[in-house]
Amino acid sequence: MEQSQGMIDSDQRSGQNTFKQLFGVHAKVVETYHARCSAALQHYVNAAETSRELLRQPTARSSTPTQLWSDANAYWLDFAQRSVLFWDTWTAPRFDRTGGIAR
Repeated sequence: MEQSQGMIDSDQRSGQNTFKQLFGVHAKVVETYHARCSAALQHYVNAAETSRELLRQPTARSSTPTQLWSDANAYWLDFAQRSVLFWDTWTAPRFDRTGGIAR
């Protein structure tokens, strides 16, 4: 009887040690999660502050009508090039998993 009581006590102690280890791991996970979330939030706040400061600065304006036309020309050229690339990609043939053209 004493031997079985000793085994029960041993099992209880081992269960308590396991519980303490699990509790320790849980505490470490919570601590790490909190630290990472705090760091991410701080990074976000800093990025938002930087963006706000950039938006507060006056924007560059075309100083002459020639510069205005030059800027507009660059914009429309970029728009046309991106449109061609978009439609070229959109109409390109698709390939299936075997390497053939999908229908």
